[in-house]
Amino acid sequence: MAVDILPEMRVARQSDRVVLTPSAVYSATFNSAKQAVGQYNEIVAVLDVTVDNGTTLDVKFQVSADNGITWTDLGVAFTQAAAATVEAKFLTNFGDCIRTVNTIVGTSWTFSVKFVGKS
Repeated sequence: MAVDILPEMRVARQSDRVVLTPSAVYSATFNSAKQAVGQYNEIVAVLDVTVDNGTTLDVKFQVSADNGITWTDLGVAFTQAAAATVEAKFLTNFGDCIRTVNTIVGTSWTFSVKFVGKS
C-alpha cells in the first residue's frame, strides 16, 4: 500500500521528498545510503512494508553530525514489523546526515523508507 505523507504534514515554505531505502525485495541486513538533512528542521519518515515473510524486520535511524563518518543511533525506530504495515515517525534534533539500519530476519522483505524534510 503506497502512502502519500505530504498531505498529513504541516507544510511550511520548503519541503522535499527523499527516498532512504527504495521499494525492493531485501534478503540481508544493510544500511541505507546516507542523506544530507542539515537543511531541515523536521523530518517525517515512513516505513512501507508491502510483503512480509512471517518473521521480523527492524528499521532504526542513525545520524551523523560529521557528514557521514561517525554514526550514532538517534533513538528512534519503527515498531518491529511482523506483517505488511505502514508507519510514520516524526524526527527532530538530528545531525547533518541520516541513514537507516535495516535488520532483516528470515528470508526476504519488500519495503521502502521515505521521508519528507521540512525547513
